[in-house]
Amino acid sequence: MRALRKALERPAVACSLISLLVLAAVLGVRVQGWLQRPELIAYDYLVRMRSDKDSADDRIVLVGMTERDLVTYGYPIDDRRLGEIVTKLDALEPCVIGLDLYRDLPEPRDQSLYPFFAQALKTAKRVVAIERIGYFKAPAALAGEPDRIFANNLPKDFKVDGAYRRAPLAFEEEGQPPYPSLSLGLTLKYLEQEGIDYGFEGDLLRLNRVVFPRLTKDAGAYVKLPVRDYEYLAAFQAPR
Repeated sequence: MRALRKALERPAVACSLISLLVLAAVLGVRVQGWLQRPELIAYDYLVRMRSDKDSADDRIVLVGMTERDLVTYGYPIDDRRLGEIVTKLDALEPCVIGLDLYRDLPEPRDQSLYPFFAQALKTAKRVVAIERIGYFKAPAALAGEPDRIFANNLPKDFKVDGAYRRAPLAFEEEGQPPYPSLSLGLTLKYLEQEGIDYGFEGDLLRLNRVVFPRLTKDAGAYVKLPVRDYEYLAAFQAPR
């Protein structure tokens, strides 16, 4: 004890010991996950600070339904009118059309208007649709065209605060090829048309020269994050 007390009287030894104790305390707190939420809140703040609410990309056009549309046409929109919308968009000859709308059931349910929608999907090859894996299937008309079906499951930080911070690039099942998300599927369709190279380097996706790292269970502020698929931290360009 006398030797330890004498050593602690030396400033260099005392500072080193205090630093080690503080480091051990911080690491212990982090391993327990107590810093996870404050760090993620700080991440959210930085995303908002770096975002541009007026950002726009002239390669992308969003077609949505307003409150006025809901009053005029009702909700859900019927199959005939949805088919007309798909046909009109396809006539504009975009690179790809992403139908980000669950349509696993006909509307109306008696299937009286479903043939109009089914024919529109079969004719407009630029259209891709979504399914939510484990919940909602893609439109039945695309059952034989898996390359036109993408997933839009979105992971939520249930164990932290219920916010959406992560996004999937692809969903993975053992022994099966990666199943692209809607965002990745649309991007790949665009890259193919533009002749831009992409592929996998090992188990990492490469779009041209950009390689996307995988989100791991202890990435960034996360602690023991349950990651099943190929995910990344979203940096929303114009968050609401």
